[in-house]
Amino acid sequence: MNALDPLIEGYLSYLRDVGRKAHRTVTDVRCTLKRAADAFAIRRPEVSLWKLTLEDYLQWFELERSAGRSEGSLAKDASHLRGLLEYAWRAGRAERNVLDGLNLHAQVKHRAPNYLTVEEAERLVRACPRASAQERRDRLMILMLYGCGLRTGELCALDVGDIVRERQELRSAF
Repeated sequence: MNALDPLIEGYLSYLRDVGRKAHRTVTDVRCTLKRAADAFAIRRPEVSLWKLTLEDYLQWFELERSAGRSEGSLAKDASHLRGLLEYAWRAGRAERNVLDGLNLHAQVKHRAPNYLTVEEAERLVRACPRASAQERRDRLMILMLYGCGLRTGELCALDVGDIVRERQELRSAF
């Protein structure tokens, strides 16, 4: 993992150690900040993220939107950047947080959750062949995703030690 600016690395450490954010959350924030830093290194070289103007950020959000990023993704990026700018302001590195008060959520269209019905889930499980070890593994993954309500990242992070056979349950620090 490439190191970012020391202030950004300090912010990520703060999120992890003081904010007690989950590893995936810190990784997600790191990806957002790296993408923004890389984009602004081309557009505004020699200017730190916390020294950019509101207009710089608005132009970047518009470019990201034009590139096909969803409104939800843009709102999440704005939240990640707003957190960094607040951290920089409190550390005395910025005169103000130019994204303070910026809310892209108002533009997000909320959709009803998309989920399988019980009948669809049963058809999916029945459609999974069980002849080979790999097919049985794939079927088990489908059963765990639906039956336990796991996210794919949570399923991928599972370890054999997370299974408590006697109690037929999973134990993990998701």
